[in-house]
Amino acid sequence: MTEEQQCIQELEKRVRELETEKQILKKVRSVGSLDVGRIQKYALIDRLRELELIKWVCRAFGIKHSSYYDYCRSKHQINRQRLELKAHVKRAFNLSRHGFGSRGIRNLLKTGGIDIGRYMIRNLMKESGLISKPGAHKYKKATTEHVDIHNLLNLELTTKALEDARRR
Repeated sequence: MTEEQQCIQELEKRVRELETEKQILKKVRSVGSLDVGRIQKYALIDRLRELELIKWVCRAFGIKHSSYYDYCRSKHQINRQRLELKAHVKRAFNLSRHGFGSRGIRNLLKTGGIDIGRYMIRNLMKESGLISKPGAHKYKKATTEHVDIHNLLNLELTTKALEDARRR
């Protein structure tokens, strides 16, 4: 076999690969969008795995098939530590009467001896459907002059004095 024939065979193989990828992408568009997150891509691969080889479907999505297999293995395992952290986050959220966000919950858990990052708390809150609803911040109305700031110029800043200044 000459070099030209080998080159032609490689090109024909590449054309078949591209045609297969094109067919997969057509099926993906009929099922859903390509602009989705990694987990959603894995779910689409689950749907399309019966129609085509997983290797080709993963290549169409730009995902290594080994990472897809890791995902399949991990989705059947229950992460006990994550469940415990989720329970702690829910408990702290309920203690705050739905007022704490990820920062407040982190501080509350840290005082309880549980060291966890804010972003992990945020993800656990999303998974659990916890949305903080803090109350409105109420400012105190000043009724007296502040002790540290004295009126050194002895200005009369009343509404009548201001109106007179505007008229001038």
